[in-house]
Amino acid sequence: MAEHRQYLVELRESRIQKYSALSKEWISKQEKAERNTKKISKHNSNREIYEKSFPDMRRAREEKERTARSEKRPNAKQEAAAAQAEIDERKKVFGSAIIPPMNRTLQMADQPQGKIISNPLEKANENLTRFLQSWSTFERQTFQRKFLLYGKNFPALSACIGTKSMEECIRYFYLTKQHVKYKQLQKKPKRKKAGKQYKPTMIPTQGEIMIERIRSFPFMRSNKYVECLICEKKMDVFMIPKLVNGKRVTGEYIESIDDTLPICDGCNTHIRKAKAAK
Repeated sequence: MAEHRQYLVELRESRIQKYSALSKEWISKQEKAERNTKKISKHNSNREIYEKSFPDMRRAREEKERTARSEKRPNAKQEAAAAQAEIDERKKVFGSAIIPPMNRTLQMADQPQGKIISNPLEKANENLTRFLQSWSTFERQTFQRKFLLYGKNFPALSACIGTKSMEECIRYFYLTKQHVKYKQLQKKPKRKKAGKQYKPTMIPTQGEIMIERIRSFPFMRSNKYVECLICEKKMDVFMIPKLVNGKRVTGEYIESIDDTLPICDGCNTHIRKAKAAK
């Protein structure tokens, strides 16, 4: 134990020396940056611009500099009064402080034994195993089931379980999160974003509807041909049964291609893609 105390004292002294050396280096850098002529000239030019717009700022600055010059003069009475005022202020601040009462006694998870532990890792693993074994199967299932509803709201989880405190729930969560994938349990299906990823449902064109009807009645082929207005491709004309409200009208037929605006299915597909790209 004496060797350990000596080691702590030496470590503290080395850290103090390192801190003092780094602090001196930092203070020297700050002083060098403050003496930078470019920075001082820029600050003065900005100050002049603001003081021209706001004369009150200039008067306040001059008053502050005047008081600073007067305070720099050696005056024992003023120094003693300022020191006494600072002491009185500290007494007033510390006297008005109220120490709140402790709601409960502090409890350490691993109480110190007052001796050197030969195998601290084994001791820590035993404590963790003992803590995890104290959770029953019902408490584990309740914790996972309520975690889907409340997430990391540990006071609510503790209230639902009833036999475990909030601190025990927090410790159990961080000990088991590597084995139980809580994020996957709480994962929700993602919504499809609108925009380029959105694909509207394709509505069949009149030509596609006619092709389906032609496949149902291929025996009504006619000897008539119609050229496409865009690619001048020849298209066969079929006589298709007339449908009214989805029902076939007996004895009445119509042509599969309209003579007023004949466009083949390939050109129609290109037109739809061009409109969708816009």
